[in-house]
Amino acid sequence: MQPQRDARFHCTIGRALAPLRAEDVLILASGGAVHNLREMDFAEGPPPAWASDFDEWLAATVAAGNEVEFLDWQSRAPQPRRAHPSPEHLMPIFVAYGAAGPDARGERIYADFTLGSMSMAAYRFG
Repeated sequence: MQPQRDARFHCTIGRALAPLRAEDVLILASGGAVHNLREMDFAEGPPPAWASDFDEWLAATVAAGNEVEFLDWQSRAPQPRRAHPSPEHLMPIFVAYGAAGPDARGERIYADFTLGSMSMAAYRFG
């Protein structure tokens, strides 16, 4: 991951990997759908609204295949800087999305929060 680079850059990396799918290569990306260490809740309370809102925005945007909104997450998602004070934990999803090819849509296959605001959502593309 290149934390100083944006979502479009990481999507381009994924697109370069896309031909590997024809060779039955699994492209696996690991990150965090909501990742703010400063706002963890060790009492394991319910997720705060800002975290749930970002998590639901991400799921809806990925499912719709809305590339413009998805890649412009810092301007279009609810409270993006609170959900990701530093973006390196979100960048892997853009690589996976790019590897799925043009017009990709994703499916959230797991949804849960831990430590209050940490989303452990998992997605499958293509």
